Amino acid sequence: MHLEFLFNPEIPEADKACMARVFGYVFMLAALAVGGYLILKAAQTNGPTSPQAQQAEDAAHQVSASINLQQATPAMETWFVQTGTYVGAQLPPAFGVTLVRADKFSYCLQAGAGANVQHMNGPDENAPIAGPC
Repeated sequence: MHLEFLFNPEIPEADKACMARVFGYVFMLAALAVGGYLILKAAQTNGPTSPQAQQAEDAAHQVSASINLQQATPAMETWFVQTGTYVGAQLPPAFGVTLVRADKFSYCLQAGAGANVQHMNGPDENAPIAGPC
């Protein structure tokens, strides 16, 4: 009979693969989710917010503040030689150091921020001390 294909339709080959395609999408999404989770966990232990990176950054800030204070000392001594006092001394902003206190024979310089603040009392101290002036 010529109309038999209307009553007994054959399922085309493309429709049988539909279920396989759905499972493929599910497994692909699962693999992406697992990969994303692993990347997130690795970033927490090795990335810029990890404890090791934070410690290294804090140490770098402390070294930077220390160097800035030591480089500002000759500028303060030059001011004293020219004027005979530390009063009114000014440091260029490039030093990254703040002159907190200055009198006729002494001064206190401060550098850093937060937990990395260091100070140096001059002219007698040769090394920075942790904490503010």
